[in-house]
Amino acid sequence: MGKYTAEELLLADLSGSKPLIENLLYERDNVILLGKEKSNKTTFALQMCCHLTCAEPFLGQFEIPRAVDCVYIQAEGKLSSTKTNLQNMTKVIPMDGKKLLVTCYSSIFLNTEEGIKQVITDIDAWRRPELIVIDPLYQSMSGNIASQTDSTAMTANLSHRSEYYQATILLIHHAHR
Repeated sequence: MGKYTAEELLLADLSGSKPLIENLLYERDNVILLGKEKSNKTTFALQMCCHLTCAEPFLGQFEIPRAVDCVYIQAEGKLSSTKTNLQNMTKVIPMDGKKLLVTCYSSIFLNTEEGIKQVITDIDAWRRPELIVIDPLYQSMSGNIASQTDSTAMTANLSHRSEYYQATILLIHHAHR
C-alpha cells in the first residue's frame, strides 16, 4: 500500500507472498472456497486450520512451512456440530488447539460497522491470526450479495481486516448464491 514514483517502486524491497500451505494458500491473500451445499467446504477449511496450527503437511502432501494462528468465524450451523467435527478430525489430524480460535455468531454482518467491531473485539482479545476463515459469506453480510453497494462494503471491510492483521482471508461460499 502507498504511493511511489516509478523510481521508488523499482528500488523498493517488496517481497512476494510466502506460502501458508505450499502451492495452495499464501500470506495476506483473499481466497474464496466455493462449492455446492453440503460438499464439505467447512470440513476442508477446518482441516486446513488444524494442519496450519501445527505445521503438519495438509492432506499429507502440501507442506506447511510454519505453524500459524487461525480464526474460524462460524456464521451458520450449530457450535456443537463444529465441536463434534473437530473431535473427529483430531483423531487422525494433528492440531494445536491453542492456535485456533472459533467464534460463533448466529449471523454477523461484516459489511457493517457494528459487525466488524464485534469481530475485531473478539479477535483482538485473543491475538493476531495469520488466517481468518469466514463461513459462509452469505450469512456474514447484510443486504444482498448481488448488490454492488453491499458486496463492495463487504470486500472493503475484509481488505481492511486483511491489512490490519496482515492475515489471509478465506471465505466459504455456496455456489448457488
